[in-house]
Amino acid sequence: MQEGPAFRRLSELIALTPEGSNHLLALLSSAVELPARRKLLDEHRPCDSIFVMLSGWVQRYRQLKNGGRQVLNFRLPGEMFGIESLLYRRSLYSCQALTNASIAQISHGMFEVTLQEFPRLASAFLLTAVKDGAIHHEWAVNLGRRPAFQRIAHLFLELERRARMSVGNPDEDVNLPLTQQHIADCTGLTVPYVNRILQQMRSLELLDYGAHGLTILDGTRLACAAGFEPDYLQASYQTNWQRFLPGKPSVSGG
Repeated sequence: MQEGPAFRRLSELIALTPEGSNHLLALLSSAVELPARRKLLDEHRPCDSIFVMLSGWVQRYRQLKNGGRQVLNFRLPGEMFGIESLLYRRSLYSCQALTNASIAQISHGMFEVTLQEFPRLASAFLLTAVKDGAIHHEWAVNLGRRPAFQRIAHLFLELERRARMSVGNPDEDVNLPLTQQHIADCTGLTVPYVNRILQQMRSLELLDYGAHGLTILDGTRLACAAGFEPDYLQASYQTNWQRFLPGKPSVSGG
């Protein structure tokens, strides 16, 4: 379990103590099983928990009054959402399973215990919001300034990189469980326009796309076309401020 995606993601952000690692193990031991297409959160409804993805994909989105939907981002194994519930009483977005998913739910009360007894672990939770902010900035640039082909390519490359980080193997082939509607809802494009660009990418042998999902065939060429720079995904602690936190981190950092 300590080699799971949540441990890997949090250990990138802060060096955990052995006791903190054991506490994280306890926090993740009870999971909610969410079948594909089942909703977990509704925007404007009360939310008093932090969620950690153990397996599967979920989408976070805003539902517009005209029936449209804007996907804000996806959450993959090891990633978190709901941290903003520490500041906001009601959920700022809706959340729905994209695939069958297993999700650990951490109450505010348990987070307060973590903050008091395992401050390194609590700091790691909060630092995920900093990394998420960097990802949101890139999505804003993607929506606002990149042309459609680059916009879609950038989305695919980011999600593929995050999916590989989730499985802990940067060389492993991954499948993106996206429909054309999902892609359109992420990029602000119409489904017919998305279909046209996918056909173009397929004809250039950049990707394979079908009922099974999407697989990138030539990431180097696609990254060149998209101007993709993955630095914003490669977060790691940069200063020695952690040494002021109580507790001695383990040698492995996990």
